[in-house]
Amino acid sequence: MRLSSIQKGLRSLRLILRWSRLGGGGRSCPAMNTAPATVEFVLANLLYWFDWEVPDGVKNEDLNMQEEGTLVLRKKVPLCLVPTNYIWDD
Repeated sequence: MRLSSIQKGLRSLRLILRWSRLGGGGRSCPAMNTAPATVEFVLANLLYWFDWEVPDGVKNEDLNMQEEGTLVLRKKVPLCLVPTNYIWDD
């Protein structure tokens, strides 16, 4: 029985994923699941400990909210914010 080129490609892909260090299988990266949690932790701390304001002289209405990209959306004009320490009232 002859294998089609698609079946050969799938077979080689399975072999690559099986034996690659950071691919799937028994040799996958052990810290792969910590990256989303770390990003969430850092972002939560930045939002919790700082107040974010636009720079002096810029109004909220003047902000450009246009997006660009296809698979990943990003802003056409980067958003510039100024962090200030949050003042806790006891």
